[in-house]
This record gives sequence, structure tokens and C-alpha cells, in this order.
Amino acid sequence: MDVIYPSGLIISFVVLPLDGPKSISVSISPSGEIVEGSSVTLTCSSDANPPVEYNWFKGTSSVGKGKTYTVKKISSVDSGEYKCRSSNKHGEKLSEALTLNVLCESVFISVSISPTGEIVEGRSVTLTCSSDASPPVQNYTCDANPPVQNYTWFKGPSLVAEGETYTMKEISSVDSGEYKCRSSNKHGEKLSEALTLNVSCKCIFISTSNASVIVAVLFFSLICTECLLNYCIYLFRKQMRGVQLSRAGFSPFVSEVFFKSWNSMDP
Repeated sequence: MDVIYPSGLIISFVVLPLDGPKSISVSISPSGEIVEGSSVTLTCSSDANPPVEYNWFKGTSSVGKGKTYTVKKISSVDSGEYKCRSSNKHGEKLSEALTLNVLCESVFISVSISPTGEIVEGRSVTLTCSSDASPPVQNYTCDANPPVQNYTWFKGPSLVAEGETYTMKEISSVDSGEYKCRSSNKHGEKLSEALTLNVSCKCIFISTSNASVIVAVLFFSLICTECLLNYCIYLFRKQMRGVQLSRAGFSPFVSEVFFKSWNSMDP
């Protein structure tokens, strides 16, 4: 609209219609996969006259105000549907939902053992690695996303197996030690707490008063690990209080090892 004054001055005015928001859109930065710990910004755009106010919602809950909404260290609990509402005194408009799917960089893992209870030589024992969830926050759990792709087992620093389970079919005292499981997906990996295996020795008890027979069985009928030898000697000493053993008939090695253990243990 033009206004012409007597002096010949012409002033043009542009009259903008007053209305509420007609369109609205939501964008995310950076684009692509969203991984735990990263910073994410949502931006709302809407044209209206007069300018609009912006409100952000996650589901039905209000989470912020302003043209942008930033989560500096995003986590699994931030996954969900987000909407932006633009409004002025002439009206309001709600955006379409933008879905955030936060990928877990690492997962919380634990190691369990089956069967439970005392572990005795010769039994079959299975360790299982469970990639359950990130530490729960407000009762929300984040399953490994994407799923765990690899499980690796370690005894101390040594790699001993791969796979979700690790089975020792005939466990022995040499299998005693600390075991850990490492799970990984393309976004990261996590190492479990150590699970300690203490393998108990299995002894064969013989009803005889002949000490030489007992010693012979210990050394030749069983595969006597150090653990087995010491444990069996301890139990036999409890049964044979006061029995005096002779070194006669034994090799120097057997005599030295056995009698040293025998004499050093209190029944």
C-alpha cells in the first residue's frame, strides 16, 4: 500500500496478515546414528505473524522451551518420540513426531555359573555371559543396540574361549582362577567383573589300616595335583590320628613330597 503526501513524498507500506503458524518442522543435528554420550540438538521451524513460542514434548511430557532443544550427553533414557509445538495468540501447531533411537555404546554384562554350589574335580561346569542392560536408570533398561556380536572369555589375561557360554566338561584344580567375559558390538565393548572358580579336590577314601596302600592309591590310582594331594592328606590325617608312617618302600620324590605335606598339616 502506498501513501502519497502533498509534498509528493510516496511511502510504501507492506501489510502482513496476522495469523497463527501454518507449517512446522523438526530437524536433528548431527544426523545419522545416535550413540550414548554424544550431544544432540533438535530444531523447530515455523512461520507465523507475530513470531511464535516453541515448546518441546517427549511423549506427553514437556521437556523444554525455545527454538532448539539440546541433550548434551544423551543416554538410553532419552530414546523416544519428540514433538515441537509452535504457538502465538492467533493459533498453534504441533509437529509430526521425531523418533530418537539411542544406540548403546556398551552394555552391562554379568557372568553366572552352572551348576551352583561347590565345584568338585571331574564335574562339568558352564559359565554364561549375559548382556542384560545398561545400569537401570529410573527403571528404564537399554538392551544392547545393536545386539552383542561377540563374546570372549578370559582366564586371567589369557583368552580361553569365544561364545556366550564356556563349558569345562571335566574340570580340574588347574581350572581354578578368575574368569571374565568381554561383550562387544560395533559401538563398543564391556568387560565383566571377575568370577572366581575354586575347584575342590575329589578324594577316594579307602577302608584299610595299611598306610602303604593308602599312600600308593593317592599317588598311583589318582592324578595327584598339588591341590588333591594336600587336601587328601589333610582328610586322611583326620581319620588316622596317631598312625606312624614309614618312608620305606617309597621313591625319594614320593617320600619327600608326601611326608613333608603329612607332617606340615594339623588334622
